[in-house]
Amino acid sequence: MAEFSALILAGGKATRFGGTDLYREKLGGKSILSHSIDLCDNHEACREVIVSVSAAIRSWIEGDLLTFSSTKMQLADAAPTRQDSALAAARLATLERLVILDGNRPYVNDNLLERVLREASEGMGCAPCLDCTDPPATRGEQIASDAGDTDFFGGKKTEGYRRHLLKGNLPMDSAVLLQAPQAYLRTDYIAKAEAAGDLGRFSDDSEVFMAGGGDIALVDGRSGNFRVVSRGDLAIMQKIMGGPTKKKKDGKYGGLGW
Repeated sequence: MAEFSALILAGGKATRFGGTDLYREKLGGKSILSHSIDLCDNHEACREVIVSVSAAIRSWIEGDLLTFSSTKMQLADAAPTRQDSALAAARLATLERLVILDGNRPYVNDNLLERVLREASEGMGCAPCLDCTDPPATRGEQIASDAGDTDFFGGKKTEGYRRHLLKGNLPMDSAVLLQAPQAYLRTDYIAKAEAAGDLGRFSDDSEVFMAGGGDIALVDGRSGNFRVVSRGDLAIMQKIMGGPTKKKKDGKYGGLGW
């Protein structure tokens, strides 16, 4: 597949978690942030990994060069808002194809990454999504999907989903729950973001792209692929991916998804 740049956004204040230590919490034996970095660093088509970070996260990464030893990785200072950080990182990228993902969304895999990259084209970004009309009833309900993968812990259907809709005025019978990673052509994304106006009013990359005149192709997302923003989210993700250190007999870190 075509080579790409990866933009990882890890500059949030993590106020719902109690601070930036969110990115340092362990899942499957390594930090939440490391899962996003390693996913891209290990992909043969990824040529650079630009991580947008706060001062605290920069200090942590630069103080642990043994863990964060990727030759593909460079750090960029986060802007005051998520979307401004994404635009700044996109301007630093050198390849024309790029993916944007969150530093606190650890349950992404190569299959999903490649799926969005294949669909991105001029004027058309790509985002994974889940159908809001009939999600699993509760987190913890097992479902099988995602091209042979077994996924766990789909989201609970609540009015809170409305915050994550592709367009805020869509009726619920056609609404989707957006996920990341999302893929774009670099120059296209930059142009659309510059045309969108105040980026602080947007919460999702696809919103920015559409506000600038682009369109979004939707592909099947991955159940369990949610951002960890609270202690409750972390507890659920530990059930999926395993905890900090405790290993099963097969050498893995536990968790239903491993």
